[in-house]
Amino acid sequence: MALAVKVGVTLPAVSGWERNLYKPRRPTAQRLDDALRAGGAVLAAFGYAPLPNPVELMVSAHTDERIHRLEVLVAELSTRLNDVEAAAKA
Repeated sequence: MALAVKVGVTLPAVSGWERNLYKPRRPTAQRLDDALRAGGAVLAAFGYAPLPNPVELMVSAHTDERIHRLEVLVAELSTRLNDVEAAAKA
């Protein structure tokens, strides 16, 4: 259900793809690939692109994880800065 919401489709659509009853259109497959951080693997699975290089996928996944950790750190630091600024004003 979370994937359907994230990609903007219905749950039966995702179910149909999972059961190989039909395939999404290319723009939807691109949104799936992006949502799953698949690096082109979803596009390839549905015949819209060549199979990605496995080494590139590993680098991409590692980079995505590092970016996510940095985003979390920035959010935490921003919250702390806001707390300090609020305390200074009080």
